[in-house]
Amino acid sequence: MPSEPVIVSTVEDLSRFASLQFRGGPAGGDQILKGSTLREMQRVHWVYDDFSGGRGLGFSVSHRNGKNFVGHGGSIGANVANFLTVPSEKIAVIVAINADDGSPATVARQAYDVISPSLLKATREPDAPTPEPDPEWQRYVGLYADPWGWEYEVMILNGELVIYGYDYPPHADATWGYDPLTPIEGPTFRRSNKDLVTFELDQDGNVVRMKRNNNYLFPKEE
Repeated sequence: MPSEPVIVSTVEDLSRFASLQFRGGPAGGDQILKGSTLREMQRVHWVYDDFSGGRGLGFSVSHRNGKNFVGHGGSIGANVANFLTVPSEKIAVIVAINADDGSPATVARQAYDVISPSLLKATREPDAPTPEPDPEWQRYVGLYADPWGWEYEVMILNGELVIYGYDYPPHADATWGYDPLTPIEGPTFRRSNKDLVTFELDQDGNVVRMKRNNNYLFPKEE
């Protein structure tokens, strides 16, 4: 039996817990704790010896790029998780991995670095128009693999068609695998490094393979 209490939860439940952390007013209704109590839990009470961060009340606290990151990790058996929030931005990232050799804290930080700019822009500029993607691009969306098994995902993000290359172990720079595609003509696009990408289609309009320079990637069943 575990020597300390174990909490089993889901991403949905933890997202509700994150919403609780972002409330700032007095207690009322469904709110259990006062905003002042939450802030007290999220501030540093004990500083690590190397001054890299500290501990709040039930949370770890770190400071990066002018922002406070408040969170908590967990593991049991072959399952690991990380709960990461930025209270000043009301953004939370929750990662659960069913493999004990994963690094949920690394994934959470990288997910924040990739996603938070778009979330903040949408919050601060709600009326800013998002480019309308070409409906034809939807046929290119999906997971592809090269002959060596490396996977790449084609997706539509912020009105752009992009390729995201998965790297293992995760690259330190969260935007390392992100590559927007500029349309040239029909199924041909140009990558950020000026190389061409062409989606080759069958007679029914389905993607048979993706040509990137002189290399081919093939659609992969998810």
